[in-house]
Amino acid sequence: MTPCQESKHKDSIFVIHDETANLKVLLTILTEHGYAVHHANEGELRLQLQFVKHTLPDLVLVDVRMPGMDGYQVCASLKNDPLTRAIPVIFISSIDHSINQAKALLSGAVDYIAEPFDAEEVLWRVETHISLHRIRENLKSAVRKRTAQPVTTNEELEGALQEIRVLTQVTGRKHAEEKIREQEAELRQVLDLAPQHIVVLGPEGSHLYSNQAALNYYGLTLEQWRSYDARTLFHPDDCERMTSGGQIKVLGESPHDTEARLLRKDGKYRWFLIRRNPLRDGQGNITHWYIAATDVEDRKRADEERERLLANERAAFAETVAAQQRFRDLVNSVEGIVWEADVPSFQFLFISKQAERVLGYPVERWLSEPTFWKDHVHHDDREWALQFCQTATTEKRDHEFEYRVIAADGSVVWLRNLVTVVVEGDRVTRVRGLMVDLTNRKQAEEALRQAQLDLAHVNRVTTMGELTASLAHEVNQPIAATVTDANTCLRWLARDRPDVEEAREAASRVVKDATRAAEIISRIRLLFKKGAPQRELFEVNEAIREMIVLLRSEATRYSISVRTDLAPDLPRVMGDRVQLQQVLMNLMINGIDAMKEVNGTRELAIKSQRAENEQLLVSVSDTGVGLPQQAAQIFNAFFTTKAHGTGMGLRISRSIVESYGGRLWAGDNSPRGASFCFTLPAKVEEHE
Repeated sequence: MTPCQESKHKDSIFVIHDETANLKVLLTILTEHGYAVHHANEGELRLQLQFVKHTLPDLVLVDVRMPGMDGYQVCASLKNDPLTRAIPVIFISSIDHSINQAKALLSGAVDYIAEPFDAEEVLWRVETHISLHRIRENLKSAVRKRTAQPVTTNEELEGALQEIRVLTQVTGRKHAEEKIREQEAELRQVLDLAPQHIVVLGPEGSHLYSNQAALNYYGLTLEQWRSYDARTLFHPDDCERMTSGGQIKVLGESPHDTEARLLRKDGKYRWFLIRRNPLRDGQGNITHWYIAATDVEDRKRADEERERLLANERAAFAETVAAQQRFRDLVNSVEGIVWEADVPSFQFLFISKQAERVLGYPVERWLSEPTFWKDHVHHDDREWALQFCQTATTEKRDHEFEYRVIAADGSVVWLRNLVTVVVEGDRVTRVRGLMVDLTNRKQAEEALRQAQLDLAHVNRVTTMGELTASLAHEVNQPIAATVTDANTCLRWLARDRPDVEEAREAASRVVKDATRAAEIISRIRLLFKKGAPQRELFEVNEAIREMIVLLRSEATRYSISVRTDLAPDLPRVMGDRVQLQQVLMNLMINGIDAMKEVNGTRELAIKSQRAENEQLLVSVSDTGVGLPQQAAQIFNAFFTTKAHGTGMGLRISRSIVESYGGRLWAGDNSPRGASFCFTLPAKVEEHE
């Protein structure tokens, strides 16, 4: 008789299930076939177990998982209680996994039905296990009463039990086992497709199963992996904490994660996140360990790179803050005025504290007054300076210029402005730069020019002799040092990253030497009075002829002939006629002196001609004793080969020529004697 044709009976079934739709179908199937069904879908585990003990149903149907309740725990509790141990338990669940089925059977269940279920299959399994339970109980009762019953009765019962078992194996179990095998094959395929390493270990750590991803990584077969020494799989630094006696170490009895390096088949190690989860039976004993290892090498490298970048950013930020503080300290300590201004208004956005020291105006005024800079530029420089700045800024060109500013006390301060144009994208947004106080340098330059005039005057009139030479020497040293230090200061500031400390030291030396030179020149002014140089256009050949006339008697006195080779139509030069004649006089007198004691031809040759780069070349040659052995020193101050010479004539002559942009040098004359040559620009702008 099939379950559907079975007559009504009163076997009781206790159902613990919370899936409303499936529960309704299940209750309908069971009640329509005469079963007394008791249903419970909520309540504590203790109350559920008490109800089962109180009613002692013929069978219990239980879901795997319900809110606040674990089906495995329910089954295990029933099997641990002597009163309910014999009641068959069937799991009925939507979780159709072979692992869950195995866990259910290990907890003491007699069967596992996966949803969606077939009604006839459910009825057959329920009837079969209730019948088995009844026969088993009858058999036990017969055994207890065997002294009062024939042995054949027990044999018949045992035979019936065997027949039912065979029937169960052939039908229900065969169907369940086939389904389990299908599910296991499907599960293995899924696991083999997973990129993670999936491993199953025994409770003590023995190797039971590994998916294909792990086997491919190690280059092993499943059989090789099961007997493989786990110590060779891990990095030496991780081996001790990850393995034990050649097997993967399992720590404690709860799930846990760790990271370790695993050896790939190509000999390289990669980092993995390894997660261990235990599987327990109904008594809570660990039966298997499931391990999932995820490759985190790229993530760790990314994390390390991110940490490195963050560390670099933090260090860079700290360095930036420190550099800003150092920069502010340096800016406020440097002699120059560091500034930044808006474009096109040229209103100051930043000004260093040196501005107040140099010009006397409070920093607040520089920043608050929109036209502060324009208003305080000297009236003679205002128009051209503003126009120059606007043009250079428009052209996005860094520039520098010198101009005068009226200080708070009414004095005139010379400034050199070194300007950098800031371009963002294609637009000029700001200008920034450094204003250097040139007042002392300008004073020193003026003093230098005055000193040179004084020395030239003294040389011409020779009224002060060696005293004049001594004073000139004293002036030349600090002036030269001032110029050198000023140029050094500019070079330090012109670097991509200005060395403000070096520039400040150089500027300090400029102030010291310029002050010294100014004091000397001030005393010289008291000792000498002269007229200012007269700058005018004049003919070089005419100046030469005038000097020949003046020195003709001196040349005749020593039987010296004067020969000239003056190029016609030479352009005029701009300068002081008297200064140029002084150069000619010094050179001609030196030539005459060199031939006084010479036997043979005595000739003084003077030649003028055009030279390259729009310059004029003048040479004075003699047939005298020639240049001394110390020819390289003849232009040095105080060097002389004359018994009563001062050693200043050639020095002053070179200074005069160089002041007009020319050059003076000496060489040997052929066949004997010396030749002195100098060049002068034929076209020069007016000298300041």
